[in-house]
Amino acid sequence: MAFALQYEENMHPVGEWFYSDDPFRDLRGDNEPDPRHRWRVLSDGIQVGDIESELNTSSMKGRAGRVHNSKERRSRSITLTFDAWADSTYAFPMIRDFIYHVFDTNEPFYFYEDWRPKNQRPLDVAVNSKRYYVLKEEVEVVKLGPQKARATVELVTAELPYGISTGSTGDIIEEGGITFSSGKFGWQEWLDFDAEKYDYRVQMDPGQTVRVYNPSTKKVKHFEACLHIVARNFSNIQNGYGLRITNQTNGTSMKIDREPAAGDTYEQRENIHWVNGLNETADDPGFMELETGWNELTIEGASALVDFLFHFYY
Repeated sequence: MAFALQYEENMHPVGEWFYSDDPFRDLRGDNEPDPRHRWRVLSDGIQVGDIESELNTSSMKGRAGRVHNSKERRSRSITLTFDAWADSTYAFPMIRDFIYHVFDTNEPFYFYEDWRPKNQRPLDVAVNSKRYYVLKEEVEVVKLGPQKARATVELVTAELPYGISTGSTGDIIEEGGITFSSGKFGWQEWLDFDAEKYDYRVQMDPGQTVRVYNPSTKKVKHFEACLHIVARNFSNIQNGYGLRITNQTNGTSMKIDREPAAGDTYEQRENIHWVNGLNETADDPGFMELETGWNELTIEGASALVDFLFHFYY
């Protein structure tokens, strides 16, 4: 298992990517400095912790005397340990300073868990299929010899505590199906080669049921782990009804009270409904969510071509 870090270009002087690999891979600074200053890094351990959470309990007096429990997800810690060494003699200070330089940022960045298949493809086509959005908490570099150092980096998730797939259903739509060679998907997504599971652009008609597959281990919601729905190419429009797309598996619905026209585009994006790119404030707003595994969906009010756009969460 290797790892990669990705920074926004304007956030970090190292540039876009920092890689670790197994077997060893040379890592050079800017402009490929003198080969005597090359250094190598081997990932020795990646530990992804459990999600820390806090349970809040409150009671409400009423006819049923119900007690309401809520669980607030907070963060997830990641510990990264790796050894690094240089080709030149007595180069520990250089290794130490460069490791501190790589992680010298207070801005969040993406931490990737890389993997490669058994044929050991080159790193530049390795699959960066899962990532975490993290902040650096602490870096410690210990000297193991004149040319060798061991680094321990403590990271913590910055927003969602979930692992997030690098690729999305939008990539699957564009490729016409799952493409493992793209480097965006891998075994970590619990995917297989059943093409039916990868149909995320579907024609929906009233009275018919379509199935959409969510390979995540988490529910995909209209907020947090966001489910983006785009409906367009309307036909068979029912006068005065509006539009409703319902997940019969869990009873949630995307509801927009306004009757669509043939050329309209309706969207569920985050906590907002959109009609032709404008915020639509419906009297009875509703949002759809996807359970893990199969979801059975129906449409009311019109026929439409519908895209279900989301990443996978773990």
